[in-house]
Amino acid sequence: IASLGYEPQPGEPVETSRLRASVVSALANDARDPEAIAQARAMQEREASNPAGVDPNLAPVAIGAAARAGDAATYDRFLTLYQSRKGGEFTPDQVERYAGTFALFEPPELTARTFTLMDQGEDTFPFQSQLRLMFMLLTQPRTQSTAWDYTTAHWDFIQQRAPFLTRRLIEFSGVLLESMRADVVTFWDAQRKGEFPGPYARAL
Repeated sequence: IASLGYEPQPGEPVETSRLRASVVSALANDARDPEAIAQARAMQEREASNPAGVDPNLAPVAIGAAARAGDAATYDRFLTLYQSRKGGEFTPDQVERYAGTFALFEPPELTARTFTLMDQGEDTFPFQSQLRLMFMLLTQPRTQSTAWDYTTAHWDFIQQRAPFLTRRLIEFSGVLLESMRADVVTFWDAQRKGEFPGPYARAL
């Protein structure tokens, strides 16, 4: 980061911009570097008032890092931003920058709040955003068990709205914690009715 800097330079190639975003993500999200997190928060605050004011490769990284290190006040602020952007003149990218962040907040009570909002139909999150959040929550070890419970409880609705996701979800269940394997096998044995033997075998 010392050579790249946190801000893009005039005329730099797009590859440099993408590399910077990757480095900032690694520092803020993986290494939990305080300086990188502080820089990400500053970028997010700038983006909140001017969505085009932060490099488009860096903006979602900064917003995600700010969410991952965020508290309830940050969650409230992001939710207000997201709801205002849904109803305003913003690009889809500028709206979706915030939609996925609600899976990233680490305090358990904020994860529970995200599930509550998802459970309220499409009042807060459109169906496609709900699916995105569901997959993100299924990916993270700390939220996998709760996300799997949510998925199975809403299975009939998911099947009604997006039956094409069955194969993908069967394959995706291979990333779930080993301790969940018995529950996963029991669920798919009851639901897949002998279909998708290949994805099922690869996942389990």
